Amino acid sequence: MSLEPAEYAAYLDRMATQAAAKRLPDVFWVPESQIATYASQNVLLDLDSLDKGTVDYSQFSPGQVDSWRILGGKQYSVVFNQITPVIQLNKDALADAGVDTPNDEDWHWDDLGSIARDYTKAKGGDSFGMSYGATGQLHTTQWLRQHGAELFDKDGKLGFDAAVLGDWFAMWEGWIKDGAVMPAAISGSVQPLFPEVAARTAIYAGQSNQFTDNQVASKQELVMHLLPTIQGAAEGHSFLWYNRLCISATATDPALAGRFVDFFINSPAVIDTVGVVTGPPSNPKLREQALAKAVQAKSTSDQKVLEILERDLKRPMRSRGANPPGSLGWASLLRRAGENITTGGVPIDQAVKSLMTDLQRGLDAAR
Repeated sequence: MSLEPAEYAAYLDRMATQAAAKRLPDVFWVPESQIATYASQNVLLDLDSLDKGTVDYSQFSPGQVDSWRILGGKQYSVVFNQITPVIQLNKDALADAGVDTPNDEDWHWDDLGSIARDYTKAKGGDSFGMSYGATGQLHTTQWLRQHGAELFDKDGKLGFDAAVLGDWFAMWEGWIKDGAVMPAAISGSVQPLFPEVAARTAIYAGQSNQFTDNQVASKQELVMHLLPTIQGAAEGHSFLWYNRLCISATATDPALAGRFVDFFINSPAVIDTVGVVTGPPSNPKLREQALAKAVQAKSTSDQKVLEILERDLKRPMRSRGANPPGSLGWASLLRRAGENITTGGVPIDQAVKSLMTDLQRGLDAAR
């Protein structure tokens, strides 16, 4: 067995190239947004074709395993960890500024803006309450779902209208104008890394799998909140981001590859080698073991990552299909729209229309 590590963006580019050439590695990781595209290229093994028990699903509920199926119910992957979109707050910095942190069970986006604005006013100088976060695809997707929309509908078509996405960008632009959010022109990016803005902000729109590294980068205590909602948010808007393991359709030894996949979703050794830095395990038994280990090691960061997921899992979550073939450009199109709006002066409606046109073009080309 040989291991081929790579930086995130480079890895995705390499996998796309190898998929087109039908030369994928036997086992590989795929982000949630790309699984349907790979499956549509006929490069993935249907795990149901393996001998029963090769991949053991006994620790999972049938409904959980079935939710991983795509494109007509095919089991092209297993989910080995799950990520929660969060709002990360510097608890110490907010307390020092005299800004109260709300209960995230019933807070709204207006509350988030108010907290960020209050922090900016309290600190003065070159500090801001929050860094720019309008181009985070997980946060944007949940905003759409709170409005009863979806990024893509069950038929693989765009599931939202321009007004809803436009309101999302408008909210962030309003926060910039009133000083609540650090302009991207100051941070240097519409997607700044936490260490780049940590010293000048108290709030960061991030993901649970980033939290442990972010806490290491900060000398103050960080906490995570579940995302705010709009007033009257649609039921079941919460969702989890899946990281998936797949087996190539051309794997030299599918049974061996299956046992390797099984290791990642069932073996306690995964907790010792990987931990929760890429997200808590999908296996509930492994999460229990990870929490026990975190408590024993007094790893408060790992405890917080595991606990925020368990809290999110208690919320109703309506079904959400995998991003359809042709949708790989969504993240980059969202980022480009944010850049055009907040640093390029492009009107919001024009930038959103361009995003939707280009995204639809990708979907049409994949049909």
